[in-house]
Amino acid sequence: MEITFVLPTYNRKEYVVRAIYSCLNISKKSQKIKVRVIVIDGYSNDGAWEKLQKEFSNNECVKLIQVNKEKGFQETAFLGINLVETEYVTFMYNDDILSSFYYQLAEKMIDKNQDFIMGYGSNLHADKEYDFIEPTFIDINPKKIILNYFGFFRNLEYSSLPVSPITSISKTKVLKEWINEVRLFAEKSNFRNELFIGQNIGPDLVLFLFNLYRQGDSTFFCNSTISQLSFHEESMSIMYGKTPLSSGYWLSRIWYFHKILKEDQKTNISFMGRLSAYILVSGFMVIFLNIISKKFDYAFEGLKEILNVIFISIKKNFFLMTIIFVPIVIMNRLFRDKSKLTPS
Repeated sequence: MEITFVLPTYNRKEYVVRAIYSCLNISKKSQKIKVRVIVIDGYSNDGAWEKLQKEFSNNECVKLIQVNKEKGFQETAFLGINLVETEYVTFMYNDDILSSFYYQLAEKMIDKNQDFIMGYGSNLHADKEYDFIEPTFIDINPKKIILNYFGFFRNLEYSSLPVSPITSISKTKVLKEWINEVRLFAEKSNFRNELFIGQNIGPDLVLFLFNLYRQGDSTFFCNSTISQLSFHEESMSIMYGKTPLSSGYWLSRIWYFHKILKEDQKTNISFMGRLSAYILVSGFMVIFLNIISKKFDYAFEGLKEILNVIFISIKKNFFLMTIIFVPIVIMNRLFRDKSKLTPS
């Protein structure tokens, strides 16, 4: 099995070399896996590029590329996927760390002949390293994972599923389809395009939902932490703030809602009622956050998205089910068991 890690990066010279070695070390753990890394640097100005050249210019498993950072993170990520020549692919971020057991995620994917596999991530400061434990795997219906992303947390033992793609592996052909899905969805409005393409908020969750949608009725899922999702003062969650993050990840769930309606004629009204209930509850919060942030145009676009979901739920005869699930979604959000967010 050959797997490529696509690593878009800009600066962070103190972390990026560590991230690359975290990927390369997988090959040392398993004879079944050969790792390649495509590093796409946005003309770093802190010495990171020079450090990368010194460390990896003679390493045949690492390809170093520079592109103008004005291209944007998401377009750079798309470029990286289109350069991949291996059958399997995932992303790596320049400040994150993979579990020493990550190779088991890849081996399980091969053994079960899956197009996609995922596990948990843990948020820790970038200067610390997580003490990983050997992972466990469960066979589960992908819809239970999807419903967790829509606020129905009791479907899984741990409720805080990742949106960072470094906790997953996909078939390369699927991620190329994912690029098209993201582009088609984003081009429908400035609201979607600014968050998905301009700020890179949402496409990562679409990647999970798109892959899970394709998995049928059963998938193997890693019920353990498989990656360290590092945070620091320049992390996306800190730099962007709550309003853009809430808006982008809300839109990714709207993408899934429309995908199901378009392509899955057998989906029952209970399932759709749960999806639309979450979209309504979260949507009004997104509108509120954008109003207090004085993003009135985004608040208006959010309202249009909500009205469209309501219209569809009435037309498709699951609006009553939506109303039934609204208080359940609210209760789930208010009384979420924070002691069971991620594996310890």
